[in-house]
Amino acid sequence: MLDKYNNFCFTCLLVLVLLLGGCAGEERNGSRIRVLATTSILGDVLSNILPDTFEVRSLMGPGVDPHLYKATQGDVEQLSSADLIVYNGLHLEGKMAEILNRLSGSGKAFAFAESLDKRRLRLLDSSGHIYDPHIWLDVRRQIMATEELIRYLRSRYPFAEAEIRERGLLYLNELTALDIWCRESIGSLPDSARILVTSHDAFSYFGQAYNFEVRSLVGVSTLAEAGLRDVTELVNYLAEHRVKAIFIENSVSPKALRSVVEGCMRKGHVVRIGGELYSDALGDTQSKAGTYKGMIEHNINQIVGALQ
Repeated sequence: MLDKYNNFCFTCLLVLVLLLGGCAGEERNGSRIRVLATTSILGDVLSNILPDTFEVRSLMGPGVDPHLYKATQGDVEQLSSADLIVYNGLHLEGKMAEILNRLSGSGKAFAFAESLDKRRLRLLDSSGHIYDPHIWLDVRRQIMATEELIRYLRSRYPFAEAEIRERGLLYLNELTALDIWCRESIGSLPDSARILVTSHDAFSYFGQAYNFEVRSLVGVSTLAEAGLRDVTELVNYLAEHRVKAIFIENSVSPKALRSVVEGCMRKGHVVRIGGELYSDALGDTQSKAGTYKGMIEHNINQIVGALQ
């Protein structure tokens, strides 16, 4: 009960500070405009689009699971001092969703994935309100959302409109080339080998885009935990379809998937860990997967190499 009360008080304080902070002017003489991204993926996108007159920071570092992330007292200063907050939305930042939605309504924040037409999104429930947030794992959907972000930034910051337009166009061309490369690389895999098995259900857009059957141990949110039935059903599926490899994720514990490997061995089917994929967060800034482009390239190389 005390924890709930403390969380409620903290949320109220944070919202108040953020809403008050949003009243400040944004165009300053001699100071950079502070833009805060919730995830490392969005931070990289913004760094490619915005010129040096903007300071881009990411709230969540490499390998941090946004589903489980909980704003701390130390985050209040970053959030309140930011001139703009860019977040994914669609409940990706689960424990911060309410705060971010309020800020979006106040004009302080932009919801990246929610800028897409709902027809582009994967519906997760019959109520029509819950959608899969993992749009970045399909490069074409990422391009569409990035186009919306660029339009928003150009309108919000007219003094930097020309630079944002130029940098944005260069970045969109880079992403278009990345999508072409993905399709060419995956082309070497026969349809029968295109079965992608991961820790949680993050790769459905990837599967739609690049023609993969996608299976996972738990659902869209990593808040869920795999039970014995989940493990048994996945083991049976892998054995039946003679799947060669399954993949752990950089922001999810590999423990449950290792139990799947052991279960397959007991059924006489050998399946291996095909490598680590980056799903909800970038890798370390010094690694190849420290950028969105590098993350996608890493994933494709891991998947194609392990399933051939």
